[in-house]
Amino acid sequence: MTDTNTAALKAFCKAQQAMTSAMKDTNNEFFKSKYADLGAVQDACFPALHSNGFSVMHQIRNEDSGSVLDTILLHESGASWTCPVPLLVGKNDMQGLGSAITYARRYGLMCLSGVAPEDDDGNKAAENKPKNRADRVGARDKPPAEDKPVDPFEATADDIQREIKKIGTITDIDELASYWAALKKAQTSVARHADVIAAKDALKAMFTAEFTGSA
Repeated sequence: MTDTNTAALKAFCKAQQAMTSAMKDTNNEFFKSKYADLGAVQDACFPALHSNGFSVMHQIRNEDSGSVLDTILLHESGASWTCPVPLLVGKNDMQGLGSAITYARRYGLMCLSGVAPEDDDGNKAAENKPKNRADRVGARDKPPAEDKPVDPFEATADDIQREIKKIGTITDIDELASYWAALKKAQTSVARHADVIAAKDALKAMFTAEFTGSA
């Protein structure tokens, strides 16, 4: 923060009280899993920020360690906050750069606003939780449902290459986790292939590095 502007701090507290969770409404094309994209994060915080005198801008700058995208939260009083996120480009082309910028904008905005993605799985678990002891006892009497992976076909070379390409289009670690869980359940032979595992681990390492600041 540039200073201790009391008016800006009060305005931010008021804005944050009016913010919502970022809805996981963007689909993974193949497995139909959902995650909160940049637009969902903006929808969750922009109305509250704008109505309380805030605006958001982004700028890219270069450091010795590489490129950085700054997300800047500006208040009409002149106060500002900045959140820098390293730009780690997975593919050396404009698509890779655009993906890295979108990723950095999304996480920079979430960090500054305090907005978090809605936990769909957590909400469902809360809805399905037994409400009393009788329900819990009844649930224990029922045999556990089988959840065995279904994989009627062995992986082919085309299957492997197709999944590696899909992994390359994933833009954040939450989407990667959803994709990998679905792949292991639907196509176990593909998920066990060394090349697919290597592609997944490399992308996971890249996402992890963004949070730790390592290269």
